Amino acid sequence: MTARACLLACLVSVALAGAGCEIGIAAGGAEATFDRDLTVSGPVDLDVRSGSGDIQVRTGPVGTVHVHGRARAWMGRWINFSGETGDEAIRRIEQNPPIEQSGNRILVGPRDGTNRYNGISISYVITVPADTRLTARSGSGDLEVGDVAGPVDAGTGSGDIRVGRTSGAASVRTGSGSIEVNGAQSIVARTGSGNVLASAIAGDIEASSGSGDISVSQATAGRTEVSTGSGDVTVTGAHGPVRVHASSGDILLEGMPSAPWEVSASSGDVRMRLPGDAAFDLDLRSGSGSIDTSVPVTTSGTQSRRELRGQVRGGGPRVHVSTSSGSISLR
Repeated sequence: MTARACLLACLVSVALAGAGCEIGIAAGGAEATFDRDLTVSGPVDLDVRSGSGDIQVRTGPVGTVHVHGRARAWMGRWINFSGETGDEAIRRIEQNPPIEQSGNRILVGPRDGTNRYNGISISYVITVPADTRLTARSGSGDLEVGDVAGPVDAGTGSGDIRVGRTSGAASVRTGSGSIEVNGAQSIVARTGSGNVLASAIAGDIEASSGSGDISVSQATAGRTEVSTGSGDVTVTGAHGPVRVHASSGDILLEGMPSAPWEVSASSGDVRMRLPGDAAFDLDLRSGSGSIDTSVPVTTSGTQSRRELRGQVRGGGPRVHVSTSSGSISLR
């Protein structure tokens, strides 16, 4: 199909559907854009899916959801399993984008489970009211979410995820990529390979990375569980039970031990910075490294430069720290 014919198809579609579009020939393939405006009247429940493409969700005015999509497919002799060439599939998507609305619930992206979208990449930029609940999935692409009420459930097979402030829970997962969350009621963040950065979390924190650094900060009381296969860990503002493990990397932990802490490093140093009025039971062990503390410890049992047990300010929750190869510092 020529570029002129593609343009004509788009113009005809506009006349029939009353929606904007742009279809053309990209380098080595066909490409089209489409836009849809949807009216809502209350909190929005948005579910977005893309087999291969980026997803951006931005905040905008109340009462309106705007969807901008860009679809791409290879041309030439490429044919999908439905018998369409690349430009035929693109024209079909431009004329009938995968968007469904039922009241304030909006579905964006293929749902039919067929192969009619094989070989096609669709990226979305969606503007929503701030009072939006979001589920977003991409097989391969980045996900970027603005400040929405949430909760936010976002996942991608390969790509970075960034989430602004949400007053709900955030659950974010990527097979390979970094994660950043700038505020949430609670968070579950998992990446196979990449860094995790989460700040101003007002509740429970679960974060893990197969290979990457993790830095999390807690604003109010909650549970903290963090682990990385290869990378450093930083936890600040801990206000509850803590479990931290780094297979290969250093650990920095700051907060109030108001519940048990379990901290371990296979290969790396552990540093803790605690308030001057913190009271807790202490159990520090290093397989190959020194132990250094500036807090007053009433010791018990056998002590050595690689083992220290006792109570701080009369005792309290147990703080257990161990490292196979590294030093321990308590301030």
